[in-house]
Amino acid sequence: MNAANTLKKLGIEHTFNYIYKDPDKNMSKLMDWADKFSKGGFPSQRKTIREAIENPEHPYYSYIRKIFTDVDPNVAKTLAVNFFINATLVGWSKEKSSVSTCTSIPVANRLYEKKDLISLCEKHSDCVFSCFTNATLIDEDFADEMLRVGNFVPAISLEGFEEATDGRRGDGVYQKVTKAMSLLREKKLIYGISCCYTSANYESITSEEFYDSMIDLGAYFVWYFHYMPVGNDAAPELLPTPEQRTGVYKKIRRFQYPRKSLTGSSALHDDDGLPPEPASLTGFPQIYIYRT
Repeated sequence: MNAANTLKKLGIEHTFNYIYKDPDKNMSKLMDWADKFSKGGFPSQRKTIREAIENPEHPYYSYIRKIFTDVDPNVAKTLAVNFFINATLVGWSKEKSSVSTCTSIPVANRLYEKKDLISLCEKHSDCVFSCFTNATLIDEDFADEMLRVGNFVPAISLEGFEEATDGRRGDGVYQKVTKAMSLLREKKLIYGISCCYTSANYESITSEEFYDSMIDLGAYFVWYFHYMPVGNDAAPELLPTPEQRTGVYKKIRRFQYPRKSLTGSSALHDDDGLPPEPASLTGFPQIYIYRT
Protein backbone atom coordinates (compact mmCIF):
# COMPACT_ATOMS: atom_id res chain seq x y z
CA MET A 1 0.00 0.00 0.00
CA ASN A 2 1.52 3.33 -1.08
CA ALA A 3 1.71 6.43 1.10
CA ALA A 4 -1.50 7.97 -0.23
CA ASN A 5 -3.50 4.81 0.38
CA THR A 6 -1.92 4.39 3.81
CA LEU A 7 -3.22 7.86 4.70
CA LYS A 8 -6.67 6.85 3.44
CA LYS A 9 -6.57 3.71 5.58
CA LEU A 10 -5.55 5.70 8.66
CA GLY A 11 -8.26 8.23 7.84
CA ILE A 12 -11.05 5.69 7.69
CA GLU A 13 -9.86 3.98 10.88
CA HIS A 14 -9.78 7.37 12.65
CA THR A 15 -13.25 8.13 11.30
CA PHE A 16 -14.61 4.81 12.58
CA ASN A 17 -13.11 5.41 16.03
CA TYR A 18 -14.82 8.81 16.11
CA ILE A 19 -18.18 7.37 15.00
CA TYR A 20 -18.08 4.71 17.71
CA LYS A 21 -18.16 7.46 20.37
CA ASP A 22 -21.69 8.46 19.26
CA PRO A 23 -23.00 6.71 16.10
CA ASP A 24 -26.20 8.74 15.82
CA LYS A 25 -24.33 12.03 15.97
CA ASN A 26 -21.15 11.14 14.11
CA MET A 27 -22.10 8.76 11.26
CA SER A 28 -22.12 11.62 8.75
CA LYS A 29 -18.33 11.91 9.26
CA LEU A 30 -17.99 8.71 7.24
CA MET A 31 -19.22 10.49 4.13
CA ASP A 32 -17.06 13.52 4.86
CA TRP A 33 -14.10 11.14 4.63
CA ALA A 34 -15.49 9.48 1.47
CA ASP A 35 -16.07 12.83 -0.22
CA LYS A 36 -12.51 13.90 0.58
CA PHE A 37 -10.77 10.84 -0.82
CA SER A 38 -13.08 9.88 -3.71
CA LYS A 39 -11.87 12.80 -5.87
CA GLY A 40 -15.38 13.24 -7.24
CA GLY A 41 -15.87 9.59 -8.10
CA PHE A 42 -18.99 7.53 -7.40
CA PRO A 43 -21.28 10.56 -6.98
CA SER A 44 -24.58 8.66 -7.03
CA GLN A 45 -23.36 6.09 -4.52
CA ARG A 46 -22.03 8.75 -2.15
CA LYS A 47 -25.28 10.70 -2.45
CA THR A 48 -27.37 7.61 -1.68
CA ILE A 49 -25.33 6.70 1.41
CA ARG A 50 -25.28 10.28 2.70
CA GLU A 51 -29.06 10.51 2.39
CA ALA A 52 -29.35 7.33 4.44
CA ILE A 53 -27.02 8.26 7.30
CA GLU A 54 -28.31 11.82 7.68
CA ASN A 55 -32.00 10.90 7.88
CA PRO A 56 -33.11 8.73 10.84
CA GLU A 57 -36.36 8.03 8.96
CA HIS A 58 -34.51 6.56 5.99
CA PRO A 59 -35.01 2.76 5.78
CA TYR A 60 -31.23 2.17 5.61
CA TYR A 61 -30.36 4.41 8.56
CA SER A 62 -30.91 1.69 11.16
CA TYR A 63 -29.07 -0.80 8.95
CA ILE A 64 -25.93 1.35 8.76
CA ARG A 65 -26.17 2.18 12.45
CA LYS A 66 -26.28 -1.54 13.20
CA ILE A 67 -22.83 -1.95 11.65
CA PHE A 68 -21.42 0.43 14.25
CA THR A 69 -23.33 -1.07 17.20
CA ASP A 70 -23.56 -4.80 16.47
CA VAL A 71 -20.40 -5.67 14.48
CA ASP A 72 -16.98 -6.23 16.03
CA PRO A 73 -14.96 -3.01 15.48
CA ASN A 74 -11.95 -4.83 14.02
CA VAL A 75 -14.17 -6.64 11.52
CA ALA A 76 -16.02 -3.46 10.57
CA LYS A 77 -12.77 -1.51 10.04
CA THR A 78 -11.13 -4.32 8.08
CA LEU A 79 -14.10 -4.69 5.75
CA ALA A 80 -14.38 -0.91 5.33
CA VAL A 81 -10.70 -0.53 4.41
CA ASN A 82 -10.75 -3.49 2.03
CA PHE A 83 -14.06 -2.58 0.40
CA PHE A 84 -13.95 1.21 0.21
CA ILE A 85 -10.20 1.72 -0.29
CA ASN A 86 -8.70 -1.45 -1.76
CA ALA A 87 -11.65 -2.57 -3.90
CA THR A 88 -13.36 0.72 -4.71
CA LEU A 89 -11.03 3.72 -4.65
CA VAL A 90 -7.86 1.80 -5.58
CA GLY A 91 -9.24 -1.25 -7.36
CA TRP A 92 -11.66 0.60 -9.60
CA SER A 93 -8.97 2.88 -11.02
CA LYS A 94 -6.64 -0.09 -11.57
CA GLU A 95 -9.39 -2.00 -13.35
CA LYS A 96 -10.10 0.88 -15.71
CA SER A 97 -6.44 1.39 -16.57
CA SER A 98 -5.37 -2.24 -16.95
CA VAL A 99 -5.86 -4.79 -19.69
CA SER A 100 -8.92 -6.90 -19.03
CA THR A 101 -7.81 -9.97 -17.13
CA CYS A 102 -9.48 -12.31 -14.70
CA THR A 103 -7.78 -14.14 -11.88
CA SER A 104 -9.69 -16.74 -9.93
CA ILE A 105 -8.91 -19.14 -7.15
CA PRO A 106 -10.06 -22.64 -8.17
CA VAL A 107 -11.82 -23.41 -4.91
CA ALA A 108 -14.36 -25.58 -6.70
CA ASN A 109 -11.67 -27.94 -8.01
CA ARG A 110 -11.17 -29.63 -4.68
CA LEU A 111 -12.58 -29.72 -1.20
CA TYR A 112 -11.05 -26.83 0.70
CA GLU A 113 -10.72 -27.25 4.44
CA LYS A 114 -11.57 -24.46 6.81
CA LYS A 115 -7.90 -23.82 7.50
CA ASP A 116 -7.33 -23.26 3.77
CA LEU A 117 -9.96 -20.54 3.71
CA ILE A 118 -8.40 -18.78 6.67
CA SER A 119 -4.96 -19.06 5.01
CA LEU A 120 -6.35 -17.31 1.93
CA CYS A 121 -7.72 -14.53 4.12
CA GLU A 122 -4.35 -14.14 5.82
CA LYS A 123 -2.37 -14.20 2.58
CA HIS A 124 -4.63 -11.65 0.90
CA SER A 125 -5.51 -9.48 3.86
CA ASP A 126 -6.29 -6.55 1.55
CA CYS A 127 -9.27 -8.44 0.10
CA VAL A 128 -12.73 -9.43 1.30
CA PHE A 129 -13.66 -13.09 0.82
CA SER A 130 -17.16 -14.48 0.67
CA CYS A 131 -18.34 -18.03 0.11
CA PHE A 132 -21.63 -19.82 -0.32
CA THR A 133 -22.01 -22.46 2.36
CA ASN A 134 -24.60 -24.52 4.21
CA ALA A 135 -22.77 -23.47 7.42
CA THR A 136 -22.99 -26.93 8.97
CA LEU A 137 -19.21 -26.94 9.59
CA ILE A 138 -19.07 -23.48 11.19
CA ASP A 139 -18.09 -24.00 14.82
CA GLU A 140 -16.72 -21.75 17.56
CA ASP A 141 -13.08 -22.27 16.57
CA PHE A 142 -13.79 -21.26 12.98
CA ALA A 143 -15.87 -18.28 14.11
CA ASP A 144 -12.95 -17.13 16.27
CA GLU A 145 -10.66 -17.39 13.23
CA MET A 146 -13.15 -15.33 11.19
CA LEU A 147 -13.10 -12.76 13.96
CA ARG A 148 -9.29 -12.70 13.94
CA VAL A 149 -8.81 -12.20 10.18
CA GLY A 150 -11.83 -9.93 9.80
CA ASN A 151 -12.19 -10.33 6.02
CA PHE A 152 -14.31 -13.45 5.56
CA VAL A 153 -18.07 -13.11 5.06
CA PRO A 154 -20.18 -16.25 4.51
CA ALA A 155 -23.45 -16.34 2.57
CA ILE A 156 -25.42 -19.16 4.15
CA SER A 157 -27.81 -21.19 2.03
CA LEU A 158 -31.48 -21.33 2.98
CA GLU A 159 -34.34 -22.55 0.81
CA GLY A 160 -36.98 -20.95 3.01
CA PHE A 161 -38.27 -22.10 6.36
CA GLU A 162 -37.32 -25.37 8.04
CA GLU A 163 -39.48 -27.70 5.96
CA ALA A 164 -38.28 -26.29 2.63
CA THR A 165 -34.61 -26.18 3.65
CA ASP A 166 -34.56 -29.70 5.07
CA GLY A 167 -36.56 -30.96 2.08
CA ARG A 168 -33.79 -29.89 -0.31
CA ARG A 169 -30.67 -30.17 1.87
CA GLY A 170 -31.47 -32.97 4.31
CA ASP A 171 -33.15 -33.44 7.68
CA GLY A 172 -31.79 -31.26 10.46
CA VAL A 173 -29.89 -28.86 8.21
CA TYR A 174 -32.11 -25.88 9.07
CA GLN A 175 -31.42 -26.27 12.79
CA LYS A 176 -27.67 -26.57 12.13
CA VAL A 177 -27.79 -23.42 10.00
CA THR A 178 -29.66 -21.38 12.60
CA LYS A 179 -27.24 -22.60 15.28
CA ALA A 180 -24.29 -21.43 13.17
CA MET A 181 -25.94 -18.05 12.62
CA SER A 182 -26.51 -17.64 16.34
CA LEU A 183 -22.82 -18.30 16.92
CA LEU A 184 -21.76 -15.77 14.26
CA ARG A 185 -24.13 -13.21 15.71
CA GLU A 186 -22.74 -13.80 19.19
CA LYS A 187 -19.24 -13.16 17.81
CA LYS A 188 -20.45 -9.91 16.18
CA LEU A 189 -19.55 -11.08 12.69
CA ILE A 190 -21.14 -10.07 9.39
CA TYR A 191 -22.88 -12.81 7.45
CA GLY A 192 -25.67 -13.11 4.93
CA ILE A 193 -28.05 -15.59 3.35
CA SER A 194 -28.20 -17.16 -0.09
CA CYS A 195 -31.67 -18.12 -1.32
CA CYS A 196 -32.49 -20.34 -4.27
CA TYR A 197 -36.09 -19.83 -5.37
CA THR A 198 -38.02 -22.33 -7.46
CA SER A 199 -41.49 -22.64 -8.96
CA ALA A 200 -42.47 -24.36 -5.70
CA ASN A 201 -41.07 -21.98 -3.05
CA TYR A 202 -40.88 -18.58 -4.80
CA GLU A 203 -43.85 -17.16 -2.90
CA SER A 204 -42.82 -18.23 0.61
CA ILE A 205 -39.14 -17.38 0.19
CA THR A 206 -39.99 -13.80 -0.78
CA SER A 207 -42.72 -13.31 1.82
CA GLU A 208 -42.56 -10.62 4.47
CA GLU A 209 -42.66 -13.38 7.07
CA PHE A 210 -39.48 -14.91 5.65
CA TYR A 211 -37.80 -11.50 5.50
CA ASP A 212 -38.61 -10.98 9.16
CA SER A 213 -37.14 -14.40 9.96
CA MET A 214 -33.86 -13.48 8.18
CA ILE A 215 -33.69 -10.25 10.18
CA ASP A 216 -34.30 -12.17 13.39
CA LEU A 217 -31.48 -14.54 12.41
CA GLY A 218 -29.15 -11.53 12.27
CA ALA A 219 -28.35 -11.61 8.54
CA TYR A 220 -26.97 -8.45 6.94
CA PHE A 221 -27.73 -9.25 3.30
CA VAL A 222 -29.35 -11.84 1.07
CA TRP A 223 -28.60 -13.05 -2.44
CA TYR A 224 -31.49 -14.41 -4.51
CA PHE A 225 -30.85 -16.91 -7.31
CA HIS A 226 -33.43 -18.80 -9.30
CA TYR A 227 -33.12 -22.55 -9.65
CA MET A 228 -31.32 -23.87 -12.74
CA PRO A 229 -31.97 -27.53 -13.67
CA VAL A 230 -28.45 -28.89 -14.22
CA GLY A 231 -26.92 -32.25 -13.34
CA ASN A 232 -28.21 -35.80 -13.18
CA ASP A 233 -30.80 -35.03 -10.49
CA ALA A 234 -32.16 -31.90 -12.14
CA ALA A 235 -35.87 -31.19 -11.84
CA PRO A 236 -36.94 -29.02 -14.81
CA GLU A 237 -40.38 -28.53 -13.30
CA LEU A 238 -38.78 -26.44 -10.50
CA LEU A 239 -37.45 -23.84 -12.94
CA PRO A 240 -39.47 -20.65 -12.29
CA THR A 241 -41.49 -19.37 -15.21
CA PRO A 242 -40.67 -15.95 -16.70
CA GLU A 243 -43.78 -14.56 -14.98
CA GLN A 244 -42.67 -15.95 -11.62
CA ARG A 245 -39.16 -14.51 -12.03
CA THR A 246 -40.60 -11.10 -12.92
CA GLY A 247 -42.87 -11.27 -9.89
CA VAL A 248 -39.95 -12.11 -7.58
CA TYR A 249 -37.89 -9.24 -9.00
CA LYS A 250 -40.68 -6.70 -8.42
CA LYS A 251 -41.40 -8.00 -4.93
CA ILE A 252 -37.76 -7.77 -3.87
CA ARG A 253 -37.49 -4.24 -5.27
CA ARG A 254 -40.45 -3.18 -3.15
CA PHE A 255 -38.74 -4.57 -0.06
CA GLN A 256 -35.57 -2.67 -0.96
CA TYR A 257 -37.29 0.70 -1.01
CA PRO A 258 -40.79 1.07 0.46
CA ARG A 259 -42.97 3.43 -1.60
CA LYS A 260 -42.55 6.47 0.65
CA SER A 261 -39.22 5.70 2.24
CA LEU A 262 -36.98 8.21 0.48
CA THR A 263 -38.98 11.27 -0.48
CA GLY A 264 -42.30 10.90 1.31
CA SER A 265 -43.85 10.78 -2.14
CA SER A 266 -44.58 8.06 -4.67
CA ALA A 267 -43.85 10.40 -7.59
CA LEU A 268 -40.54 8.72 -8.40
CA HIS A 269 -42.05 5.25 -8.64
CA ASP A 270 -43.07 3.70 -11.95
CA ASP A 271 -46.44 2.34 -12.98
CA ASP A 272 -45.78 -0.90 -11.11
CA GLY A 273 -45.02 1.01 -7.92
CA LEU A 274 -41.31 0.27 -8.20
CA PRO A 275 -38.66 2.79 -7.13
CA PRO A 276 -35.70 3.77 -9.31
CA GLU A 277 -32.84 1.29 -9.43
CA PRO A 278 -30.79 1.86 -6.25
CA ALA A 279 -27.14 2.81 -6.61
CA SER A 280 -24.82 -0.12 -6.01
CA LEU A 281 -21.18 0.25 -5.01
CA THR A 282 -20.33 -3.06 -6.64
CA GLY A 283 -22.42 -2.82 -9.80
CA PHE A 284 -24.43 -5.90 -8.78
CA PRO A 285 -27.98 -5.93 -7.43
CA GLN A 286 -27.92 -6.17 -3.67
CA ILE A 287 -30.58 -6.70 -1.05
CA TYR A 288 -29.70 -5.36 2.37
CA ILE A 289 -31.92 -6.58 5.15
CA TYR A 290 -33.53 -4.10 7.50
CA ARG A 291 -36.80 -3.66 9.34
CA THR A 292 -38.72 -0.38 9.03
